[in-house]
Amino acid sequence: MMCSHGPVIPQIVSEIISQTGGTVSDQARRAASLGTGDFAVFHIAKSGRGFRLVSVETHTAP
Repeated sequence: MMCSHGPVIPQIVSEIISQTGGTVSDQARRAASLGTGDFAVFHIAKSGRGFRLVSVETHTAP
């Protein structure tokens, strides 16, 4: 679980993708530009050589 301030979220998303060998999908782009109250879930699995990004979910505030 991580909570962060909006201006640094793009760097956090970029680092998650970089460290897990993920690709920049539409969902990852959306996760990098969340609105107030929105949130993203990054599904990361442990693999033999480290970690891999399985999927990204984004959800809007109610």
